[in-house]
Amino acid sequence: MKPGIRQILAAVIVGSFVSTCAVAAEPQLARFEVASIRPGNNPHATSIRRQPTGGRFTTQNTTLRALLAYAYGVQAHQVTGGPVWIGTDLWDITARPEGEVPEGLEGDARLRQMMQHLLAERFAVAVHNETKDLPVYGLVVAKAGSKMKQVEAPEPAAFRMGMSQFTLVGDISQLISQLIRVTGRSVADETGLKGNYEMKLSWTPDPAQQAQIAAAHGTAPDFAAAEGPSLFTALQEQLGLRLDARKGPVVVYTVDKASKPSEN
Repeated sequence: MKPGIRQILAAVIVGSFVSTCAVAAEPQLARFEVASIRPGNNPHATSIRRQPTGGRFTTQNTTLRALLAYAYGVQAHQVTGGPVWIGTDLWDITARPEGEVPEGLEGDARLRQMMQHLLAERFAVAVHNETKDLPVYGLVVAKAGSKMKQVEAPEPAAFRMGMSQFTLVGDISQLISQLIRVTGRSVADETGLKGNYEMKLSWTPDPAQQAQIAAAHGTAPDFAAAEGPSLFTALQEQLGLRLDARKGPVVVYTVDKASKPSEN
């Protein structure tokens, strides 16, 4: 056999071996060993949580849109498309992971992967994602400076929320989480503020914010008794912060199809 042919054959054999090893080494998708799904009935008590002992994972009165947001690590406003009921119907899920789930970020990532598999299997969900240039906000310190008192935060951070007000002891990321829920837009932290603060905010939601709050609570609250300025004015007057509107890249997950699961 000529040397050139011998070298080509050797390269093909080595390439096939490497390819086979790569396929064999590909990790299996994490999944729940068993899961029960039933309709929820209380839009005022929603939760997604992992039990500290036993590894059980539960959700209560949670929409499919919220479950998809959790599964893909995004906010609910980044999940679009699909039938209307994915943002209205509530679901209770009790699931037991397959194998041990580590603590921290590694465990969180594994649980999100399990939820992706569960939603695809039981809700027949199919999604695709893309990056779009959408309206966003940047949270900055107002010209007059921050009006928040810096404190040592309790563990866990204290939080109490009404329909158009909240009291929070925590860091800026927790404030941003609430602003995202109220505005339905991505919010970037550009304050440069570190540590924990006392934050109390009261405002009168505009129609768009009312719709966002209603979607987050799974019900349509009565805002007739709401008092205070607009959200933007309240942030400046009460916290010394400002929301700057602009456009920016946002990853959006579009639901191509979804079906209601049968009870079990």
